[in-house]
Amino acid sequence: MKKWIFSLAVLISPLLGWAQLVLTLDEAIKMALEKNVNVEISALARDMRSLAARNNVSDLLPTAQGDLGLNRSKNDVSQQLSDNRIIARNGAVSTVQNASVTLSYTLFNGFKAYSIIRQSSLQENYADVVYKQQLADVIEQTILVYSQLHAARRGVEAREEVLRIYSDRLDIVEQKLASGLGDKTAVLQSKIDVNRIRGELIALKESIRPLQEQLALLMGWPEWRDFATADYTLDRQAGNQSSAANNLLVQAEQINRSIVREQIAIAKADFLPRLSLNAGGAYALSQNQAGFLLRNQNQGISYGFTLSVPLFGGFKASRSIRMARMAAESAQLTFEQQQRTIATELSVARTEWMVKLQLLSLEEENLTLAKENAALLYEKFKQNLISLLELRTAQELYAQSQLRQIQLFAESKTAESKVLNLCGLLVK
Repeated sequence: MKKWIFSLAVLISPLLGWAQLVLTLDEAIKMALEKNVNVEISALARDMRSLAARNNVSDLLPTAQGDLGLNRSKNDVSQQLSDNRIIARNGAVSTVQNASVTLSYTLFNGFKAYSIIRQSSLQENYADVVYKQQLADVIEQTILVYSQLHAARRGVEAREEVLRIYSDRLDIVEQKLASGLGDKTAVLQSKIDVNRIRGELIALKESIRPLQEQLALLMGWPEWRDFATADYTLDRQAGNQSSAANNLLVQAEQINRSIVREQIAIAKADFLPRLSLNAGGAYALSQNQAGFLLRNQNQGISYGFTLSVPLFGGFKASRSIRMARMAAESAQLTFEQQQRTIATELSVARTEWMVKLQLLSLEEENLTLAKENAALLYEKFKQNLISLLELRTAQELYAQSQLRQIQLFAESKTAESKVLNLCGLLVK
């Protein structure tokens, strides 16, 4: 009967909300990219940069403007003409109506239009690359916190296993003491070890909540929720084969260098003539109840060209060109420095990653050996073939190897994510 009740409870527990939410790394990254505040801010900044770039292109298109006007006035009029006639009228009404349409288009401005179009396209690309780098940073931060959280949860599981092992040892030494074959110091030492592991277990469990809150903040959750983590892998082969050439920060500086170079051509265009087309149509009607003209109407179109030749501008254009060239030189130096910096960071990060992988491989082998050794000595201890010190040493080696393996796994994944970010591979 009890077995049947237990089975029923297991079946309905998910419906009652007993099953804990398991959050995978892919799900955490997806939610972070969708709801992270920094990502949303970066997306708005990208869209603003794109709109600003398109505004520059809009300045090259024709402009048209329409105007409508209606004015009405009421005045007392007193006029004396050259032939001594006098016109006098109180409350004379005057009405003026007008409408016009004007069109202006720059036909030639020293090839500045083409440079502006290329520059605007580059600015949009720059905004997109900066946005992708923000996504990559959020992904790397999510992997970092998730790795720490996963390590903490695995640490809890490992410490619970060690607690069971130490509790079994305590039971054995208590049984030996009760039968007159044991030593009280062995019992005391075993109790101390059990209490120490219980304290470490409490500390590990307490470390989980802050990490969950950090991850929840990255994912844009409105409030904290308890959840478990799952094992995960990253694209190790991609991190080994890629270089810093695809780094997003390097790409951004490369694009920025091209943007600044286009500014030189834009500045040079100020030395060349400017040709504009102007056209328009107008209608005007004026009506007066008193005065020399009682009605006056005009309507028609106008068109023509305007050629502007710069003769002297106080050397402003020359200074603009020199400033643009200096900015281009600065952008080139910044680009080269960014290349060297990223290459150095990638070399250091990849070396650290390889070292972590080597240490992890060794520790995984040690963990297997330590577990087997502790199990063998445990059986010998039950048969009074070895001392408590030998068993305790073997169990401590196993417990410490567990923690080192868990920590090295998390550190290797964090180092790997840094390498992938520096290679520009976190965002496809």
